[in-house]
Amino acid sequence: MAGTLWFFNNHLLLLYKIQPGEDPMLVSLLSTEFWVQVHDIPPGLMTEAMAQQFGNS
Repeated sequence: MAGTLWFFNNHLLLLYKIQPGEDPMLVSLLSTEFWVQVHDIPPGLMTEAMAQQFGNS
């Protein structure tokens, strides 16, 4: 489970190892962090605002 994201049919799978005594119904699997690489952005558009727009979508 460690070290990489898991995908199935182009869908991101969120995995979580249940700890002893933990209630699986209370585990929040709503989000995860991952990197996105974008190629060929013109130099004038490589701004923090543009990065925010990518992140928001």
